[in-house]
Amino acid sequence: MITRIVEALDKRDPRIDLGMIKAKDLEARTAKDEIFGEALGVMEWLGLDEPVTRAMSAMATHPLERRAILDGMAEAVRTGNVNEYMAWMEQLDLQGRLAGHEAARQIRERKIEELQALSLEAKRNLLRDLLSAGVNIDQAERVEALSRLYPLMELDPGFEQRDQGIRLKVVNRIREELRGDMRRWHRLTDEERQSALARAAAIHAEEFSMSHRTPKITLSDTKSGSGVRDYGAYDRLEGEIKVNHRHRGWSDLDQALDTAIHEDTHNYQEWLGTKLTDQSIKPGHPDYLQASLFALNDGLAYVDGVNFPIYKSQPMERHAWLAGGEVRNLWLAEAQAEAQAVLNELRLGGLERYRYWEQLEDAVTGKNTTSIFRDIDDAKKFLEDERKAKEDEALRQRYIDELRIIQAHPKIQSEAYKIDTLVTLTLRYRISTEELQQEVEAWRAKTTAEST
Repeated sequence: MITRIVEALDKRDPRIDLGMIKAKDLEARTAKDEIFGEALGVMEWLGLDEPVTRAMSAMATHPLERRAILDGMAEAVRTGNVNEYMAWMEQLDLQGRLAGHEAARQIRERKIEELQALSLEAKRNLLRDLLSAGVNIDQAERVEALSRLYPLMELDPGFEQRDQGIRLKVVNRIREELRGDMRRWHRLTDEERQSALARAAAIHAEEFSMSHRTPKITLSDTKSGSGVRDYGAYDRLEGEIKVNHRHRGWSDLDQALDTAIHEDTHNYQEWLGTKLTDQSIKPGHPDYLQASLFALNDGLAYVDGVNFPIYKSQPMERHAWLAGGEVRNLWLAEAQAEAQAVLNELRLGGLERYRYWEQLEDAVTGKNTTSIFRDIDDAKKFLEDERKAKEDEALRQRYIDELRIIQAHPKIQSEAYKIDTLVTLTLRYRISTEELQQEVEAWRAKTTAEST
């Protein structure tokens, strides 16, 4: 059982329900042994409740020590040395309380210039110590300290350079592989948009070597039971990105694509956190510093409800906003160029009367890719309608010319007035081209019959 608990806690899911794990375990025990199964299980759980609860609390305040906390708990339960483990938990809590208050004092009392001059590792250590105090520091005091510290914490330069190279591959692939769908975004159904975003997330996951964690894209909104606010959210429990398809941003291809990549970046950050826990990323690893920043930020040190610039400056959001922003405007330049080409075509055709001429002119220098593509499609439809109208007018004129020839036929002079009426109706557009064609064919046949 302890193995199952460790595995559950190892998923780093804040919504882990120990009560549910316990209920399922007791149910399984009872199924195997109806007489003693549940009773034995309850006794075992009595010895587990406190160390497991303390472990969960310690992992929230000491995320960089998750592996030691999990292994220590498992070993304590297996060997029965729970008291020794609990003593370590007490020591960890005391050390965290002292370190946390000291970190809060330094962040509060130091000048911004002094904090800014610290190395990223030193800033990380302040964040680590501040978090280690847990509930021993008032939430308002913690948020105040984080609000001073986060704007001064850039991404680790080495990590950023490596990450940027991978992000560039993502950008290039999305630009080429999704051009067709994104070009038609304003005409796609919700399901088609969902599919396009799923391909974008798959590209992102593949380039970051986490295809095994490719998230599912699901449509959600605030009206549904598990709906999301704003544009979207990454659900780590379900391994999916929930996109709000009722939000006004859903109609904007740049916003939708930004949301998908932003949220999958959170997926990547969480994956780095699991690598800290399984120790595939250790101190000395090139990504350790940045991975540790993400892990520290992911939980009690995540700030919300603060000024937006501060919110965006925390490690997880700084990284995600950067990645999402890079997939915006991938097709803006070509959309603007296409708008200019269509505008030139209208001008050459003397079609300045086009109803949305000024709107199309604005599109040439516009910044909303979706709107520009929509304006282009509207203008192209107008051009196509104009072409068809000219072809139709030319065809109607040929039919009129043929009717005049038929009218001069000596055998049907008594019905010549009918052709005059037909021509008048044609000129007044009171008869369709299809109907006119049928009339011409009838008169043509009649003339042939008269001739024979």
